[in-house]
Amino acid sequence: MRLFPCTLTLALVLAACGDDATGTDSTGSTSAASTEGSSSGGTPGTTTSADGSTGSSGGETTAASSGETTAGSTAGETEGETTAATSEGSSSEGGSTDGGMASIDAAMSGLMIFQDCMPIVPPDPVGASFTLELTNTGDVPASATVVSATFINAGGMAVGTIDVSPNAFGPIAVGGNSMTVVTKVPNSLTPPNGCGVVQCFQGYSLELELDVDGSPVLVSDTANVDCVF
Repeated sequence: MRLFPCTLTLALVLAACGDDATGTDSTGSTSAASTEGSSSGGTPGTTTSADGSTGSSGGETTAASSGETTAGSTAGETEGETTAATSEGSSSEGGSTDGGMASIDAAMSGLMIFQDCMPIVPPDPVGASFTLELTNTGDVPASATVVSATFINAGGMAVGTIDVSPNAFGPIAVGGNSMTVVTKVPNSLTPPNGCGVVQCFQGYSLELELDVDGSPVLVSDTANVDCVF
């Protein structure tokens, strides 16, 4: 009968051992939970990895953006250069006004040629006058200057030249015209051979050459030579 206390004691010891085992299991569970927490903590690691991926994506985005920006800049520069060329290209063909054509129609009328062939004949006894009409038929204002004035005989041969006054006309407005009385300059006959250059009572043409913006314009009229003896 004394065996009961021992049996009871053994039962208590076994119960205590059972509690230790249970505590160990709890600790194991806690460790496992901690391990799982670490795994969960690994999740931030995964998040970090995701951030890294995001960072990589961000880098790709930045690179792409940079590439697009560079391309945009290149396109902008190209467009700018094209515009400049157009402007130059539009600023190098002179402008419509500056590039317009100057054109003048000329008409001579009322030519008179006379000379004093008295017994004492000067080297240049010739006088002449005429009316010059100029009409601007171009699209810009234009001027004209006299290049030469030449006597032409009936055979078409030039026999002498003179100077005239005025010798410059304009500028004449677009569509405008001018009429000017022009006279021979005294002592300008070449050659200065008195009454031997143009013959009395013979017909001669006076041919006037004008310069209009670098282009020659010819105009003439014909008259008989009047003489005084």
